[in-house]
Amino acid sequence: MSNVLFTADLYRIIKQAMAFAEHDKVLAYTGAAKSYHQIHLTSFGENLLSVATDGKAMGVSKAKWITELSRECDIPSPSQFDNQPGPVFGLNVSLDDAKELIRLSRTLKSDRWTRTVAVNPAGNYAEFVFSSGETLIAEDTDVYFPRWQALFPESTEGVPRAVTGLNPKQIAKFAVVVEDSPMVLVTRDDVHGKSQKNILVTIGDAFIGVIMPVNLRGGTNEHPQWHRPNWIGEL
Repeated sequence: MSNVLFTADLYRIIKQAMAFAEHDKVLAYTGAAKSYHQIHLTSFGENLLSVATDGKAMGVSKAKWITELSRECDIPSPSQFDNQPGPVFGLNVSLDDAKELIRLSRTLKSDRWTRTVAVNPAGNYAEFVFSSGETLIAEDTDVYFPRWQALFPESTEGVPRAVTGLNPKQIAKFAVVVEDSPMVLVTRDDVHGKSQKNILVTIGDAFIGVIMPVNLRGGTNEHPQWHRPNWIGEL
């Protein structure tokens, strides 16, 4: 069993989770929004997962537990690390602790395969020990986190009416349109469901746009299907 992962991977999954968490401190003290003002870390199998939501969208990221690098290796590479089962635990981390983990785990590209962090869970807290010498103890927030796994079905049955592939970078461009209105996406397929058309976007009453879909079929006529990844665990 291993409790070690690359520091750069910890940085990645915490940074991605922060984009989905609720950062409004006023909402953090009201009702269900308390659950959103934190990041949920959970570990089972070979992966450490970060989960966060603001009640409108959710992001789940994974990092693999590894065997710790032998200091005799002069030029480490990914092939020198085996994936190992990690400790089984769940921890709700405050956004303040998450920000500190991001600061401590920021890694230069040249140190990508040399910097690691050991995670030592112990009841209602976890100790993060960085190979660079720093240590952070993150206490559980003791705030309920939603049953997030239930939002991901095992699979989609039958042929979906429309399956659309999008480039995340194109979607991010719409973030510059600051409106109280929701972003409305209208997807269309042809009458036979065999080709994708552009996605129409409306935000408020002063902005419209189009997102060009990307090809998901790779030259086949088969519709992609959703399959629940086994690395998020059982319901």
